Amino acid sequence: MRWLILVLLVVGSRAEEWDANNFPNPTAGQFRECKMKTTANICDPDGVLSEAARYRLDHDLKQLESRTRQDNARTFCDKKGVTAAMAVARHVKGGSTEAVKMMANDMLRKWTLDPQCQKAVVFVVSTDDMKFWVARDDKVPVYADEFTEIFMQQVSFH
Repeated sequence: MRWLILVLLVVGSRAEEWDANNFPNPTAGQFRECKMKTTANICDPDGVLSEAARYRLDHDLKQLESRTRQDNARTFCDKKGVTAAMAVARHVKGGSTEAVKMMANDMLRKWTLDPQCQKAVVFVVSTDDMKFWVARDDKVPVYADEFTEIFMQQVSFH
């Protein structure tokens, strides 16, 4: 997964300007616009990733729930793992860190990945803007800045 994120940030060329209002939702029937064949947790409408990379990353995102599950917890929501989705775009409208942050936070609210337990995250990677943000629900046991720190350790923006 680390190499995929690095590739995402290196690949260039302009395309559509995206925000939470015009970006397709792969979890709610717009998966074809995301270059996927069925409902998915990743959307790459600009085709930044190869098909194989998209499906591998989708698989990894879906595995996050089972890998973060706490089977010994008492309640359903305490047991449930983190639900993750990723948006890969060449350019986010505005192009700033704040614009990418706003897109991620808006998508987290709009996509309603886990309304019951509130343990969802949305990763937004904007390759041409060289920006990355993780929006997280309140009950996610990892803080957004921890995701960013992990990401920054893996990728150089130079």
